[in-house]
Amino acid sequence: MAHPKRWSDHCPVSLKTTTYDFGPSPFRFYTSWLDIPSINEVVEKVVGDVDLHSLGRADLILMAKLKKVKDALKAWRFENKVTEDREVEGLLNSCDQWEAKAELGLITDGEIELWATAHAKWQEIENRKAMDIKQKSRVKWALDGDENSSFFHRMCKIHISNNRINGLPINGLWETRPNHIKKEVMHFYREKFKEQRPSKPCIIFEGIKNCPRLIKPS
Repeated sequence: MAHPKRWSDHCPVSLKTTTYDFGPSPFRFYTSWLDIPSINEVVEKVVGDVDLHSLGRADLILMAKLKKVKDALKAWRFENKVTEDREVEGLLNSCDQWEAKAELGLITDGEIELWATAHAKWQEIENRKAMDIKQKSRVKWALDGDENSSFFHRMCKIHISNNRINGLPINGLWETRPNHIKKEVMHFYREKFKEQRPSKPCIIFEGIKNCPRLIKPS
């Protein structure tokens, strides 16, 4: 934050490090998940097991099903990530052992095939991670085979930095508390898009008042 230039020939700047908590991140579906066969089982199980017809309206049923699918996918993704990390660690350790034996000339043909299989499996997992990074960065890359992951990591950080609201001037004070910032943003857009309802002419049916006195047709 820059301060007024009063006792110096430059504006003093104060730096403040604060942890901002704006709540949980929104759910995102990544294209790479479609390459994992178990995702179909998760979705089919949730849609088939949950009976939501008691809600009545079709839109409420759809909303409830999507929420159930989202919760199931979040749990599935967490478990799958833990399993993938363990698998990658095991694959890399095995590859290191076989490569060490290869340097000594002690590796067999069978171990070479095992090394190739493990390396291909590790590369498959890394390719899925690279797809996630590209999708997070929201950058369309011309070359499908490009693996410049540092570029996409940098773009992710740039997007996060540009979209983050660290503070707002509220009532003449610089406010950094997330709850107050959220309320101010909501109030701003509520006033921005608020419309006055035009007065509509009233319709009066004089005959309706006389309905009780009408004679029923024979």
